[in-house]
Amino acid sequence: MRGVIGIVLALALLAGCTAKRELPGLPEALANDAVIPGYDGSIWQWGDLPPEALAQSAAVWREQIARRTAEEGRAPNGGVLDVLVLSGGGSDGAYGAGLLDAWDEKGGRPEFTLVTGISIGALIAPFAFLGPEYDATLREVLDRISQRRQVKFKPFFGLFSGLAASDTTTMQETLEELFTAELVAEIGREHMRGRRLWIGTTNLDAQRPVTWNVGAIAASGHPGAPALIRDILRASAAIPGLLPPVSFEVEAAGRRYSQIHVDGGVTRQFFLYASATRHGSLRDETSAAMRAGTIYVIRNANLSPDYQLVELGLLELAQRAVSTLIRSNAADNAVLLAEMARREGFASQFTAVPPNLGLVERELFDPDYMRALYSVGYNSMLNDDPWIAGRDILVGVGIVDDNGAPQ
Repeated sequence: MRGVIGIVLALALLAGCTAKRELPGLPEALANDAVIPGYDGSIWQWGDLPPEALAQSAAVWREQIARRTAEEGRAPNGGVLDVLVLSGGGSDGAYGAGLLDAWDEKGGRPEFTLVTGISIGALIAPFAFLGPEYDATLREVLDRISQRRQVKFKPFFGLFSGLAASDTTTMQETLEELFTAELVAEIGREHMRGRRLWIGTTNLDAQRPVTWNVGAIAASGHPGAPALIRDILRASAAIPGLLPPVSFEVEAAGRRYSQIHVDGGVTRQFFLYASATRHGSLRDETSAAMRAGTIYVIRNANLSPDYQLVELGLLELAQRAVSTLIRSNAADNAVLLAEMARREGFASQFTAVPPNLGLVERELFDPDYMRALYSVGYNSMLNDDPWIAGRDILVGVGIVDDNGAPQ
């Protein structure tokens, strides 16, 4: 991840040109009224709105779960509402990919009612959402990409290899191969069964996070749904300065405008709700038939401080400051999400790239580095317990005592 930050900062120092929008930017006065042409406003929402903002879509969600329960004779996932949250982290996404793959092999992986993803986590999220039963097809597609890139190891690495600064050709080709109409239709079917796939981007015009209801887009039947989903995933992973932003055409007050979206990690490292300190029950928003389960958070980076003597160069200082900011933001996100889980009666479990691995990323998306990190995630899930309880995080910052009672 440090290599990515360094390239971005170097490009920023060298930058002197700006591009022009194809459509005028959306005026602030219309920001809450804009829609993607052909869709209603239910496919996205501001990511900094409180849980109560889900009320309109929650009725549909409850209805879908109730219908599925009646049809199948039992509540989904044994009546337990489990959630998977996937963070950003660039090439460190190999850790999460390995962990998920081993989780399938080890057993006990739930059918998640909700999966969310940011940045590289956004690219992993759809496959985690579709579950182990989709792994055979997934491996076939990803193996083909690995062969083309001469990377001979397990899923997800074709997504990470060969991306050049300000050039998304390889990523676009990869997304077109992966996110076919058939795969999007499968996501849509799961959405109609009462499950949700949310992807986060950052609206750079508004300086606000955006949550996209990708399952609703997939289930819409709109012929442009696969292309829109690919654009959302590309935007969520568009590290400013390294990869170009994605311009979304929107409609408001009878006119067409543009919105500029970039990496969801600009505003949050991982997400569930906007405000983890406000009470709003995810379980109540879905179905009374579902009881609170576990919120699993995979942080595709190291959360621990990384002590290094800083070189006193402009780029080195800026790189260190940005990486410190990202780490601090992720730690804050972890505390907020753990507290939200506690308030709503969920257990929460966190995992992150272990510290002091001694691995060196010699180039951007270094295949050897990613192969090693994939093995770390895979082996930690298969042979160990990679999870840290959210309560331990809250004890560490003094929100609850050793017995879990608020302080």
